[in-house]
Amino acid sequence: MLTRRALLASAAATGLAAVLAACTRDPSAGPVSTPAPSGPGLRAGDEREQLLAEGDYGMVNFPDGHTTYVATDNGYRVWLASGLVSGGGGSTVAVDSPDLVRFRPAELDGRDAVAVLAPVGGTEALDSDYCGPGSVFPAADGSGLWLVYHGENHTFAGVTNDGSPYYATIGLAWSSDGGLTWQRRGAVITGQVPRDDQPAPRDVVGAGSLCALVAGGYVYVLYIDWNLATPDELHLARAPLDAVDDPAAWQKWHDGAFSTPGDGGASTAVVTRPGDGDVTVVAGGPSLSWNTHLERYLLVFQTADGFWWTHSTTLTDWAEAVQFLGLDAPSVAGAAFVAYGTLLSPGAPNDQVTGRDSYLYLAISEGEDDSHSLCRIPVTVSR
Repeated sequence: MLTRRALLASAAATGLAAVLAACTRDPSAGPVSTPAPSGPGLRAGDEREQLLAEGDYGMVNFPDGHTTYVATDNGYRVWLASGLVSGGGGSTVAVDSPDLVRFRPAELDGRDAVAVLAPVGGTEALDSDYCGPGSVFPAADGSGLWLVYHGENHTFAGVTNDGSPYYATIGLAWSSDGGLTWQRRGAVITGQVPRDDQPAPRDVVGAGSLCALVAGGYVYVLYIDWNLATPDELHLARAPLDAVDDPAAWQKWHDGAFSTPGDGGASTAVVTRPGDGDVTVVAGGPSLSWNTHLERYLLVFQTADGFWWTHSTTLTDWAEAVQFLGLDAPSVAGAAFVAYGTLLSPGAPNDQVTGRDSYLYLAISEGEDDSHSLCRIPVTVSR
């Protein structure tokens, strides 16, 4: 998911122009108001708020995926993917906040943020070149925190690439100190196309760009499967919460049931590209929560033409998706790059719970060559 390259590479070559339009729009284009929904829906506000800027605490190109948090005694601990001026792109950084508006790194080296989980280097590991969240959630017995994360390996046929192509894998890590240090536990979900020593078959292969939600004694992970046969869409896997560190416990949703292994098993998309697939191109960048106002699961995701939402009572059957934020909306007017949206509700215990008054936290850059950085847009959930 390295910066904007991830979303661009997420599409097949025939859809690249449309995905480029999703991430990089003409800043001179005028804004278009988002219509108010009739019935259940999400309405995005017309203003955006800058929360952290390029270079703050030595951070660049952030967030670069899902933003995840847990409430603490002093507010919130937040984890996001960021590059670091000091070196090491595509790492997991922890920041603390009293209100999800003001942020300060949980770990500092001088004035710069320190990665709490960084790429390991080399050419063999699932996260040799990148590791970003993902979602953080408490262990079943409350003894610590689990992190499911997006790992990347950029080596194909003996050549390590700067950027893409890459192979994505969903890894698992454990923390017993509030998420300041993490111990890797290995891969739990891999894509339908296996990694091998051949040249890359496309820019992105594997499984990643994920978020997670705990429900009914299971942890559910919603992710993109980048394969060679179907569009880039959202797939679902789960494991019992008390067995997440057992790779054999993970199962993918396939043909109507959780029935195939997380490691390399076949899978069926649960959320597909909405509308005209030639326009939307991809369904990715999921943000999944239980919404207390709707009393159902709420999913926000991104396509090549903006942000969409849908809802479900089962996590496997989803209503028809509706767009709530186009890339020509007033709140993103003038932006050159808009991506990586996470719906959050300050006051909720974690990113898995949202309410009526929420915000879309996302990455925005003003200029084509600028780093993207953290902003938010108000979102109202109606029923």
